[in-house]
Formats: sequence, C-alpha cells, structure tokens
Amino acid sequence: DNGYGNVVKKADTGTATVAFAVGIAMETIASGDIGRIQVSGVCTFAKNDISESAPGGALLGGSTAGVLDVYDASSVHPALAISIAEGSDGAAGSTIYLLNPANL
Repeated sequence: DNGYGNVVKKADTGTATVAFAVGIAMETIASGDIGRIQVSGVCTFAKNDISESAPGGALLGGSTAGVLDVYDASSVHPALAISIAEGSDGAAGSTIYLLNPANL
C-alpha cells in the first residue's frame, strides 16, 4: 500500500473482497504504483458490458474484473454509475455518471 493506507483492485462481484466498486481508474496503474481514481461526475473512459446495459440504466462492478455490469434489484452492492452513452463492449469508451457510492 506504499504507506498511504489505500490499495486499489479491479472490482469483481465473483470475489467477495473486491466486489464493491468505488470509482474508475483514470490511467493504468501498475502494482505498487500511485494512481488516480475518479469517484464522481461524468467519466468518458468506462468499460461496461453493453450487451445488457442501456443509457439511463444503473451500473455496478461486474463479474468480469474491471468491467461494469447492469445493476438490478437483486444486487448486493449499491450502484456505482448511470450509463450515459455506450462505447464498444468491454473497451474503455463508455460515458457514465459516477455516483460516488462510498462518499469519498
């Protein structure tokens, strides 16, 4: 944790310890490096599963690490974002509005 007290991992609903997403990495962050995470506002570089999502729909960390998926009533964790415009499936090009679910 570089002595800063925070460690960032890709959200993955299949792994309990990293299932809650708090933001989107603004750049590639190598292990042990310091990086920036966007937690609120409009983000134009999100990765989401566009096969099920639609603009206006709520998103949260998905079952593929680092890729957002559709939020539904059975979701255990709060929504991370609202989809604004979809890019290519799984590519960092979707536009979302981050909701800052952890109040960071």
